[in-house]
Amino acid sequence: MNPTLDLLAVVLQLAIPLALIVRVAFTRYRGVVALVLEAAVAGVYVVAIALAGLWMALPLSMPLLYGILLMAALWRAVRRMDRSGPERAVSPIGVAVRAGLLLALAVLVVRAVSGRQPLDGTPVALSLPLEGAHWLVGAGGGDPLLNPHLKTVQAEQFRDYTGQSYAVDLVAEGAWGSRTTVLPTELGDYAAFGRAILAPCSGRVVVARDGQADLLPAGTEPESLPGNHVILACSEIWVLLAHMRQGSVAVAPGDSVRVGQTLGQVGNSGRSDEPHLHIHAQTPGTEAAPLGGSPLPMTFDGRQLVRNDRVHGLEQQAARSLEPEAGPSGGPDSLHD
Repeated sequence: MNPTLDLLAVVLQLAIPLALIVRVAFTRYRGVVALVLEAAVAGVYVVAIALAGLWMALPLSMPLLYGILLMAALWRAVRRMDRSGPERAVSPIGVAVRAGLLLALAVLVVRAVSGRQPLDGTPVALSLPLEGAHWLVGAGGGDPLLNPHLKTVQAEQFRDYTGQSYAVDLVAEGAWGSRTTVLPTELGDYAAFGRAILAPCSGRVVVARDGQADLLPAGTEPESLPGNHVILACSEIWVLLAHMRQGSVAVAPGDSVRVGQTLGQVGNSGRSDEPHLHIHAQTPGTEAAPLGGSPLPMTFDGRQLVRNDRVHGLEQQAARSLEPEAGPSGGPDSLHD
């Protein structure tokens, strides 16, 4: 539960784009250049937040609405343009400010687009590990702008956690495309809380931890960053599913599991701002640093997930094996080459 993130979303993804659109609609321009610059700033801003923004507090459909409103505002501005005299030149300072804004926003757009490119390496083929609802990718992709987990790739202080560098975070969408009620007061108000977590691959349980609280008092450090979690060894790959609900972990170390088998439920244990599923693939870690393996890219049912992608959970998914389609040889050791 992070009210700061929600407030930032309201400001950056609601107040600012609406203010820019209103400015285009209600300013009486005396020149085409000024109108084009203002409309360009508003348009590129909408594209930037559509691609790079974290659409969890507001519906993902909002940028489309902004685009429609901006077109209407531009049409109105053209009709109201003052043509009674010569075109008023835009001041050099005004041009410089708008050009700077356009450049900064263009950089964000380029980073967001490049972050959707496939990650280096052959991806681990996994099944979507969630049931029911629509799920939104909150973190994922090949740029830190879209995936904060990437900060662990090379930073020395994160060496014990490098395995999570290509992780994906998923939150469930509720009514109106939001992941929660308007004013959440408890964990049950989040659409993800309590949803079933399924095994994304067939393998053996290496680690299963339970008993950690789902919601810690402010300022309290969690017992472990992943909280209640399960690590599966699928062939030579380790897959971590983290932040499970307290008391929901349904497997134990040494258990053999099949893809689609229930492992637990989505919770809010460990270092987690709100209920979501964290999943990543890595080479095997050690007993001292289980998350210290090398990160591996993943696909879910053949798709690499990037921030703001939407996927649909599986409805009463029967256990099924991915091995025949996981690699060229079709054998159980071909999940990753």
